[in-house]
Amino acid sequence: MVVVVPDEIDFSGALDGLVSNRQPQIRYKHKNWWFALENPETTINPFESEAVQVTDSEILPDVVIRRNFNDKRGTWGVAAMIRTLHARDTSNRQSAIGFGLTTGGKLLVGKKGDDLRMMFTGGMGLGRYLSANFIAGATIDQERELNPIPSLNGYIVYNHFWMPKTLSSSFSVAAFQAFSDQSVSVLSVNNNAYSKSGNFK
Repeated sequence: MVVVVPDEIDFSGALDGLVSNRQPQIRYKHKNWWFALENPETTINPFESEAVQVTDSEILPDVVIRRNFNDKRGTWGVAAMIRTLHARDTSNRQSAIGFGLTTGGKLLVGKKGDDLRMMFTGGMGLGRYLSANFIAGATIDQERELNPIPSLNGYIVYNHFWMPKTLSSSFSVAAFQAFSDQSVSVLSVNNNAYSKSGNFK
């Protein structure tokens, strides 16, 4: 996650566009570079099922590299992830590579403290990192092989102060789109979500 969540009354505002997962990790920071090894967990849709299952058969940690940028106009970040999706049953063991790229930040607008916040993410097999685990990381086909699910999501938020540091409003639009292979997944599996919201506080 490369930017704070939208400044809304609902803490999970713009949820469709978020990338966030709190979990054990080992992180190293050097100036504006961050490196992390994070707890792996593969989620799957079994063949012709909309259920989301945890495989509990991971081997390697998820790897994240992030670069932060800061100046008087605001903050920005870019992060990349690579992960190994893994599943096994009594007869075989399957693995696949998942990866993703996310970018976003907060840009200051005007002199009253207004800001524009945004984040955009794309990749394959990101699963539980996106939109509060809205989709699985992969589907299982009839050959018992893993098929990472491609996806895109993001949000744009404008935060306006009517009175400095006391009275403000936020307006957000968020979207999520997965591109599940319909030949190995059911039509009822989660594929897209959209939201918009505003508040006055």
